[in-house]
Amino acid sequence: MVKNLATVNSISESMQVQKKLSSAQANDLTPARRQYLNLKSKNPNAILFFRMGDFYETFDDDAKVISAELGLALTSRPMGKSEGRIPLAGIPYHQLDRYLDRLLNAGHKVAIAEQVSEPGKGLVDRRIVRVVTPGTVDSDSLFTAGVHNWLCSILAMTENSSQTTLWGFAACDVTTGEMEMQILTDEGLINELSRIFDKINISTNDVLEAAGTKWNFLNLVNSNEKIFS
Repeated sequence: MVKNLATVNSISESMQVQKKLSSAQANDLTPARRQYLNLKSKNPNAILFFRMGDFYETFDDDAKVISAELGLALTSRPMGKSEGRIPLAGIPYHQLDRYLDRLLNAGHKVAIAEQVSEPGKGLVDRRIVRVVTPGTVDSDSLFTAGVHNWLCSILAMTENSSQTTLWGFAACDVTTGEMEMQILTDEGLINELSRIFDKINISTNDVLEAAGTKWNFLNLVNSNEKIFS
């Protein structure tokens, strides 16, 4: 259910971006705006940091989010006649880790688009070079000392003979490199998640209560594959 809802939201956001893109070709948006929308369409559920010179700029709803989360000024700029002025908020490139840490702690996913060609005549080439989530922090400067950072993957598997659901379970602590893989029953899955939740100071009872019941919780992860991070 949760995964499906997230997928629906992601598809909806992607469709909105694609709609802007299709109108961009007809309604005279700037080349940088078209480039931004192309990159945003590939990561619609992530805040996109779009490198422009010495700043990472965000636009549209992303700009509103980081303005509220980081206490930044929300401004606007024209990027084509059809859309008028676009909401804008940015950060200096050398302060990326500082602001990225705050966004990750707030639960946001961030995609970072860098300039990959030398500035000159015409549009600078930009590509997404990193996508960072709270569970996939990839920089020592973003790790919190003494705090585990677990990334887990769960795969529902059905035995044909008994139609019993077993769970393929893999977990990795990206801070220490500790890794484990197991095949578990329903009860075994709950116990294993409890063990990991305890390590990161999350109450398993609170998780199960939020999900309704133990079996409702299992239904949440029983959708082929669910990533917890």
